[in-house]
Amino acid sequence: MTNIYNSFLVDKAICRGGKFKVEQIENSLEAITEAAKEGRTLSLPLMKISDGTLIVFASETLGRLTGKDGYTKNLSKSELKDAKYGDSKQTIITLEEALKAINSKVPVLFEIISDCTDFVTNGVMERAFMETMKGFKNQWAIESSNPFVIMWFKHNAPEVIRGIKSGCFRGENPVYANKYKLMWLKYNDRCEPHFVNYCGRCLADYCIRRYVVKKRTKSIPLFVWKVGNEKLYYRLVKLADNIVYNGFDPSKQK
Repeated sequence: MTNIYNSFLVDKAICRGGKFKVEQIENSLEAITEAAKEGRTLSLPLMKISDGTLIVFASETLGRLTGKDGYTKNLSKSELKDAKYGDSKQTIITLEEALKAINSKVPVLFEIISDCTDFVTNGVMERAFMETMKGFKNQWAIESSNPFVIMWFKHNAPEVIRGIKSGCFRGENPVYANKYKLMWLKYNDRCEPHFVNYCGRCLADYCIRRYVVKKRTKSIPLFVWKVGNEKLYYRLVKLADNIVYNGFDPSKQK
């Protein structure tokens, strides 16, 4: 088993989408570039669009973040320049653009957001990702809330550090897996993740927190995501082996 406790994943808190200031736009080129210059370990979500391009984005639909109608997966690379975040000049960027901005300065935890379709088509997104990452010289790892993605890496790229991202998925409906099984880490035996990354808001529930902490063994680190303020940070920092934060700067917390 890979020893995550000796890896970059626990060296310092992980910045989601490069956003460590309230005014920044998560996953934008500007935020990612600034975070990399400051030496912050990054967490970036990846999705595949219609022409196979991998983009740094985390929403199934475009409306909430860009004001455009439609599903993200139906975009093409040529349309990205018009997919702007709100009233800003920042647009949705590709994985290649993000890697160029990072310039191998900092390590990255990539979230592979994929539904069952890619698994059925023999790991199209996963293979495209592995091909793109050949030129990245810093450390990196992957995570996904899709257990099939984790299993793909287990069988096809076992050298890659892999983690399962979980939580209550309130208001969401994962089509690729049973929400209950994800929430209670029932896929871990099949996926054999090297770490568990659990939703911080869900861990506020005592029953869930007690189960998750007990379920994962001491050899599997527990990370916490969706930590967006100081109050939640202070509540969870002693529970977890690391925190994935956004919208504030934990390095300034006493």
